[in-house]
Amino acid sequence: MTPKPAPSRRLGPADFLFGRTLGEGAYARVVHVRAKPGVGEGGDFAVKILEKRHIKRENKVRYVMMEKKLLSQISSPLVVKLSVSFQDDEYLYLVTDLCAGGELLNVIRHHRDYPRQRLASAGSADLPPPLPACPPEITRYYIASVVLALEHIHSRRIIHRDLKPENVLLMADGRIKLGDFGTALDLKDEGGERHNSFVGTAEYVSPEVLQNEDATASVDLWAIGCMAFQMALGHPPFRAPTEFGMFNAIINHANGSEPLEYPDNLEEPVKKLVAALLVQEPGSRLGADDDVVVVGAEYDSIREHEMFAGFNWKALEDGSMVPPYTPPAPTWLNESELIDGAEDLDAYFLEGDATPIQVIPAIASQADDAEPKPASGRDSMNDLKWRTFIPDALESEEIVKVGKVSKRKGFFARTRQLIMTDLPRLIYVDPSAMEYKGTIPWTVANPVSVKKLSATKFDVVAMTEAGERAYHLTALEPNGCDEWVEAINKLVNL
Repeated sequence: MTPKPAPSRRLGPADFLFGRTLGEGAYARVVHVRAKPGVGEGGDFAVKILEKRHIKRENKVRYVMMEKKLLSQISSPLVVKLSVSFQDDEYLYLVTDLCAGGELLNVIRHHRDYPRQRLASAGSADLPPPLPACPPEITRYYIASVVLALEHIHSRRIIHRDLKPENVLLMADGRIKLGDFGTALDLKDEGGERHNSFVGTAEYVSPEVLQNEDATASVDLWAIGCMAFQMALGHPPFRAPTEFGMFNAIINHANGSEPLEYPDNLEEPVKKLVAALLVQEPGSRLGADDDVVVVGAEYDSIREHEMFAGFNWKALEDGSMVPPYTPPAPTWLNESELIDGAEDLDAYFLEGDATPIQVIPAIASQADDAEPKPASGRDSMNDLKWRTFIPDALESEEIVKVGKVSKRKGFFARTRQLIMTDLPRLIYVDPSAMEYKGTIPWTVANPVSVKKLSATKFDVVAMTEAGERAYHLTALEPNGCDEWVEAINKLVNL
């Protein structure tokens, strides 16, 4: 229910109680809020909070205003609804549906990682080869739901341009809401952004965007192909240590020089759907010939694909289909722990890290006083847990240090598990979601340098394709800063 103020005033932060941070992006933080008594019919919402100064400095005002406009115009049960927006001197607030089931990405992580984590926690040194991730019925349901959402926005000449599992949100019952329209393109806005602007997320970017061609609805069809692959196998189809390498992999697949390799255990219908979507020419992708610019039109060729043989599209559309997956109920803060929006919220907004809604079952940890159980002749059980996140780990490569740090980007900081190996390389992982997030470039030929800034803060400076880049880190463990500086310098000077 949309919260509404009394006729004599506008809503503001003081009308809400602020709870746990649900997620963070490059330019915004999403927080659980509860409307105070007397504000509409009350209830829980998500609020996207954007720092005005930051979005102006990063030239993102146009994207923010586009998202606000589109979310106000789109009316679909499959798209996040903007209930109200307001601002103060420092921040812009967008109050939307609370998607209590978290992100679709968490569903993929659960089905991909949990079996392997159980083996690692049991001390098994022989981890299995890559397994299928989501069961076929879950992949089919969620890809079909995304297709329905795209039919709605494409018929209104809106292109999402950043379609990925993180932007497909789940309600408490498992149904989806498509979110994050910050880089969407409204084709009706003749005076708006150029259609060939480079936006999106590297793993899901289509080849025509990389080649500076105009974006059409087919960029979202390409992204569906990437998502279907990821749901089935647990990782995106294109991976590389750097964005440049990833872009090359996308271009080389599209032009046929490096076609994707599919594992034997991938279901044939999924393989065929992915192959029909991940093609170079936008007009040749499955669904590209369907006239979805007309309101009410459908992606018939996708609906009729053999992956959806026997699928009840009508039941999905009218809401009578029960989702094949129900997220665990999230844990909210108690009423007494919520922060009154009438107070000074600056410290609250900028402190700490996101604690996203999780759907991954926790794995029982060893007792603190127990001896670590060796998982192999070389690594401890703890090392084995983190070793699974080292891309293409060499048999001889050893983990030499692991520790928890806070990694700052823009005005947000995120908790990361920092892993250093003797290759050398530095890898950082999201320890809450148990997901690989990136690698700090480091080779023997191009070593990093490390600079201690305070008792807890240090910078690691690396050479990237764009030049020097500083990674701003804060050690979260006692003496961690000194230990990291010493360990990195020791490895650099070997």
